[in-house]
Amino acid sequence: MIQGLDPATLQWQAWIGLPDALRGPVLREWLRGLALAPPEHFHIDQLHRQLTCSQETKLLQVSWHGAEVRRYRTLLYAMAPTPAPPPDWQFSWHGHPLELPPGSGTLALRDAKDGSVTLQEPLTVRLRNGGETIKPAGDRHTRELRDLWQGAGVPPWQRGRMPLVYRGNTLAAVGDLWQTDSFRDWLDAQGARLVWTLPPSHGDTFSIDRHLGLR
Repeated sequence: MIQGLDPATLQWQAWIGLPDALRGPVLREWLRGLALAPPEHFHIDQLHRQLTCSQETKLLQVSWHGAEVRRYRTLLYAMAPTPAPPPDWQFSWHGHPLELPPGSGTLALRDAKDGSVTLQEPLTVRLRNGGETIKPAGDRHTRELRDLWQGAGVPPWQRGRMPLVYRGNTLAAVGDLWQTDSFRDWLDAQGARLVWTLPPSHGDTFSIDRHLGLR
């Protein structure tokens, strides 16, 4: 089986190892299952050529109308093209379900019965600008988000879409993957938990190892 744990991923080394006659049909069947547009023959040839001729650590991308395939580490990622989020996007948030920019999913605060929570004191939700740090709950050290994302296997093109939650001027949570101790205690006092709902796998998916996210 060359498909990854996430249906929108494919083991690229296994794919290029297939016989020539199977590579195209396997790729098209994978994309068809994700409701993405199929590639032409020259897109398949271009993808195969880039995978076999470039360094394994190099990011690559092949696009056509209605779909694109990217490589990160051992996987190919299939997705529908999504506009880049506004670089200065932010929102003053009271905890209600929040629709984030395209490709970023939704963010909500939930109580023990999965109901909505409304805060008197608003939080600020932003997207990445670069250089952010956080001291995750249970961690003795402050970490750069870049290092946390690399450790959790978050592809570079997905990092700028992950919601960052600020309390005052302090970064308190990164999606629902990492939170500071003080923010977790503050949420407990509100009877709330942070829930980040990811986009569907056939869109601009987030293939994140949540076991590596120190929640």
